[in-house]
Amino acid sequence: MIPRLRPLTTTRPPPFLLTTKHPFSSSSPSNAPKTILLIGSNGALGQSFSQTAPPRTTIVGADVTKPHPSSNVDNFIRLPSPTTSVTSLTAALREGLSRHRGQCFDAVVCTAGGWRGDPARGEEEGGVEGYARGVDEMLGMNLFPAVAAGLISMERLKLGGLFVSIGATAALQGTPNMLGYGLSKAGVHHVISTLTPSQTTSSQSSSLTDAFSDLCAVGVLPNVLNTPQNRKAMPDADWEYWTDVDDVSKEIWSWVETPYLRPVGGSLVKVYNRK
Repeated sequence: MIPRLRPLTTTRPPPFLLTTKHPFSSSSPSNAPKTILLIGSNGALGQSFSQTAPPRTTIVGADVTKPHPSSNVDNFIRLPSPTTSVTSLTAALREGLSRHRGQCFDAVVCTAGGWRGDPARGEEEGGVEGYARGVDEMLGMNLFPAVAAGLISMERLKLGGLFVSIGATAALQGTPNMLGYGLSKAGVHHVISTLTPSQTTSSQSSSLTDAFSDLCAVGVLPNVLNTPQNRKAMPDADWEYWTDVDDVSKEIWSWVETPYLRPVGGSLVKVYNRK
């Protein structure tokens, strides 16, 4: 069953539709070859995104481990592991991209991420230190890559380019039993909103919002992605209701290929399965 993607209501009523035209987009698909920066290219969603790429697409992948055999990337940037700061991650991306001087991208897509729950009662690593380690790990896996990808987009996205990062439907509210995960994904949502000048409550601008005035930033918020890692972490769950990574990949590719289909910048697009 193909999932439906639904934008959340934002500060501008009415709720945006997927067919809402982005003001800097063309009304028809471009046949020109596309160049993509894919951060998190070794993960299940990253591999799916690269494998479903249209012909003549060039993908520069980036991840903390060496390129996965299933990743369809043309060039690769090795990122530091563990990810301890946005500064080190951004520096590694800029250094890797220095080999591609002057190259700008049609889209920057950040699929990097992971999940870790809070310590269970009675676990040896429970208590304050266990919670703290979980928060640190989730910030490094989910939030820091999204922030670094957004900053790189300032320098490397073409006019009218697209920035996509993965949030989570669960992080739209409190997340008992997964404090770090919810905190990091809520941060991703905040990044998307901050990168969209019309979504900020302040009338003040910055070099960041100025850079994104001609770009489109969108967050994709799945419920649970159907990946081997998630199946291992939740063996008793009903996988039938989870979202297939290929469906998410194809939807993002439609936004890359046909700007007219993009949600308005700043949208947080919920992914849900109709059963």
